Formats: sequence, C-alpha cells, structure tokens
Amino acid sequence: MKVKDSKWVRIYEALVEEIKTGRYNKGERLFTRQELCERFGVSDIVVRRALDELRREGLIINKPRVGVIVAKNLEIEEIRVFVGDVWDRDIKAAPFTLLKIISGIEEEARSYGIRIQYINSRTLAGIYGDVIISFYDFLYNHIADYKGNNTYIILHPPKRLSSHHTVRHGLFEGGYIATKHLISRGYKKIGYIGSLNDDWYIARFQGCLEALKEDNLGIPMEYLKEVGEDKEEVCNAIESLLKLKHP
Repeated sequence: MKVKDSKWVRIYEALVEEIKTGRYNKGERLFTRQELCERFGVSDIVVRRALDELRREGLIINKPRVGVIVAKNLEIEEIRVFVGDVWDRDIKAAPFTLLKIISGIEEEARSYGIRIQYINSRTLAGIYGDVIISFYDFLYNHIADYKGNNTYIILHPPKRLSSHHTVRHGLFEGGYIATKHLISRGYKKIGYIGSLNDDWYIARFQGCLEALKEDNLGIPMEYLKEVGEDKEEVCNAIESLLKLKHP
C-alpha cells in the first residue's frame, strides 16, 4: 500500500501481516477497538481508520454481538494472469504499456513470494472459482464465453466496469496534467488530436478541457482534430494545425 505514512497505516500494515502469516484463522475473533487503542497507543479515530481499510479490502467483517472477525487470510501462493491468444500481436502493438504492467505484476508478486502463471483460452476454460487477472483488451469482450464463476480483475480498462474489479490509470488526469504543463510554459493556443467518441480518448479530452477552463482558455474548433488510430490520419491532422494562420 503506497500511501503517506501515518499512525493508521502502521496499524493496518501490522494487522495485514498478522492475517497473512496465519496468526488468525478465518472466522476467528480478531480484536476490539479498545484493545487496539491500548496495544498501539493511539486514539479510537486512528484505529477506526485502519479497520475501515481492512474492511474495504474484505479482510475483516463486523459480526453482531461478536465483534470484528477475520473474513479471509492472505495465503496466496500463485496468481493466474490471462494473456489471451493474441499476445504476440498485442505485445508488438503496445510494448511499453503491457510490458510495464507485466513487470509491475511480477515485481510485486516476487516481493510476496508468489508465483505467476500465465494462461490462455484453453487453460482458462478448465479453471473454476478462481481469481483471474487479465488485460482489458484480451478478455473483457469474451468473459461471457468462459464459465466457472471465476472472479476477474481487469487491468488497463478505459473506464470503471461495474461488473468486475478494475485496476485503472488516470486518463483524465493525464490529459489535465499535459495541458497544465503547456499552459505553465506560456502556451495559449492548445489543440487536440484524437477521437471524440471512444472511451480511451474522451477522458483525456475532458482533462484537457478542464485545464483550459481553469485558466480561462478555450479550444477553437479549428484546433480540434478528430482522428482514429491510423498513423497517416494523425500526421495529416498535425500538418493541418501547423498550416493554420495562427498555428
């Protein structure tokens, strides 16, 4: 968990480690807030913040007339990552993005001593009741084809998916930060090249507009170029912007 160090974070990390190492079994009563306050020498507010995070991650639950109990342990030995049947094609299309994500998965798993198993469609067809990590492009449109009541964690989707867990990047934030950088360098005439009806691009465009709005800047229609992913089409759009009377 990469958050600013604070009292509640230290409590949270200590309890996660205890759950992970098997000190508490599933269904076992864990503690009371008062016991935690005394153990860590902190206020009730700090303890509640740590418990809220554990509860959010599904590690503990409140049971009436019993207290806080362990919902599950973290004894995970292996993570399955679905890379589909089009891995070679997609890895060539976007090597930086996919390789960086794969590198992150392996680095984090290694730090916990967890193995990574890469699976394809044939392997996935025989898996039931497991947790599967997959890239959005590889699996999302085909999840219905696979049975087994697996839980899917979708990586790198363009938007939040209500039906599955998602790990996303900040498209809106990226467009906002890029535009703010240009404004900070003194640029006032800022254009946009991209799609206006695709989830991957709309959030970026919205971030760009928000940054322009904050600095009382607009984006004239002639600075707006809607294109697809064709490289030649993008180059033509750049040329048209450069040929404007006030580029």
